[in-house]
Amino acid sequence: MKTFGVIGAGHLASYTIAAMRAGGFIGDIVLSPRGAARAATIASDHNCQVVQSNQAVVELADFVLLAVRPVDWLDAVESVEWQARHILLSAVSGVTIKELQTAAGVNNVVRIMPSSFIEFGNPFIPAFPHNDSVTELFGAGCPIVSLDSEQQLDESMIMSCAYAWQFGLMQQMQDWFVARGWDSTTARDMVMRHWRGAVDTTIGCPQAGFSELLDDIATPGTYTRLGFDALREEGGLDALRVGLAQVSKQLQS
Repeated sequence: MKTFGVIGAGHLASYTIAAMRAGGFIGDIVLSPRGAARAATIASDHNCQVVQSNQAVVELADFVLLAVRPVDWLDAVESVEWQARHILLSAVSGVTIKELQTAAGVNNVVRIMPSSFIEFGNPFIPAFPHNDSVTELFGAGCPIVSLDSEQQLDESMIMSCAYAWQFGLMQQMQDWFVARGWDSTTARDMVMRHWRGAVDTTIGCPQAGFSELLDDIATPGTYTRLGFDALREEGGLDALRVGLAQVSKQLQS
């Protein structure tokens, strides 16, 4: 079985490795020592080995995940000696495949964009380009979703950002009910269950679009339609598009 290595053992590496292990990967995983406390925790939680340097990672690993900050990627890549056998997986936003190939001197480069929720369930990882070896590495328990272009891979980061905004919306709902006299724990639980209900309904009706599911429930004259129309008229939906566009603009810059 191939060895998986990580340069940059931070938060992203933590939830990616957690998803891999939960998905059934039993091979060796080696970690760079940078971020010693986090690396030690990952190693303890997920049966990994912390090695002495980035160079030690690439010497031991066949697949190497680059999970450093964008400002640090070039130094990290150029500080080690890559070999033709390596498959470089990059989770560094904004750094293109061509830039990575040039800096590392390797042809096999795959960009991935995992989201933080994958360690808690629903593990999947967007990737470009498709690579059979990478798909096999992560396995059926943590499937790779191969996208059609590098642009789509970049834009998948916008979804990763937007998913976290839902916590803010859920907090707004919890706070509203608490202000009405609800116990905070009960309000949180009920908000969470209803939010999950929307996802479960979508999964249970795979042929239906989101708008169709909405219209089936929010029929004319219902309280659901009344509230949704108010949300739309007050700019709630437009505000979401503004947020998506702002992140997209920043990524492009």
